[in-house]
Amino acid sequence: MRTDAELDTTVTRSIANSAQWIAVQNGDILGWYTPGLPMVTYDNGQQVRKVAGSVVTSPYDWGSVAATTGRDYGMHAVLSPGNLPSITNLATQLTLNYNDDVATNTLVIPLTVSDADISDTLTTTMTTSTAYFTFSSTTLELRTAQTLSIGTHTMNFRVTDTCGHSDTGTVNVIVTNNPPVIHNMASATATINEALVVETELFAINVTNASAGDFVTCEVTLSLYASRCKYKNMEFFVKDQPGLDYDTANKYDLVIECTDTKDEDTKGFTVYITRNQQPSFDNLQSNY
Repeated sequence: MRTDAELDTTVTRSIANSAQWIAVQNGDILGWYTPGLPMVTYDNGQQVRKVAGSVVTSPYDWGSVAATTGRDYGMHAVLSPGNLPSITNLATQLTLNYNDDVATNTLVIPLTVSDADISDTLTTTMTTSTAYFTFSSTTLELRTAQTLSIGTHTMNFRVTDTCGHSDTGTVNVIVTNNPPVIHNMASATATINEALVVETELFAINVTNASAGDFVTCEVTLSLYASRCKYKNMEFFVKDQPGLDYDTANKYDLVIECTDTKDEDTKGFTVYITRNQQPSFDNLQSNY
């Protein structure tokens, strides 16, 4: 709204509240807006007579008023660069930790974006190409897409407003493996006699892995393994007729190693060999 005092002058108005700003698009035209009132046309000539003043009900001689023809109205707008959009929950690089057994379609993080220019349309994208994660530009959710590989996955994001201003953010997802764990080797020893001739189980390996998709295999290594012992289905045996000899070797150190191809757990097991004692008669005295 302009007052009479502002006619024939340059009037400057500024909009301090950025929430009232509007985004200027390519092809926009600056002009007058008179809601509910006749619009002054741009190209039709008009004559205007300005009345200096009069008393109500008094006659007025319009002939004494000079007509003004071709009055020009100029309009000029100075545009502000506007406010920058931001990814508010990625002010710095965000690092998250997951195990490799995390389920597919797990929500990693929903991004939050904002712009003080409320009329701006914001577009958010993930600029990193990855097969392990998906990002929705509609819901702004980052989710897992498949079983995650071990290591660090880095995803970069960009939010852009109507004026082309942008902000970026980064999410690092560190994926670690659940290693296999051997549980029953706390007191890892066994004692057998050198005269043993029948197949005997020494121990059974109890190993677990928290990652449901991992397959665990175990190996037992020692010098006498191939000739005197055998390992099958997580159980370790001394073979029949092993040919043990106390004087040759009375202790064997075994190494049990279980792996899921990514990590391993290793325990030791010691087998002690005792000497075979000669039989004796306990109830016969020397004087018989």
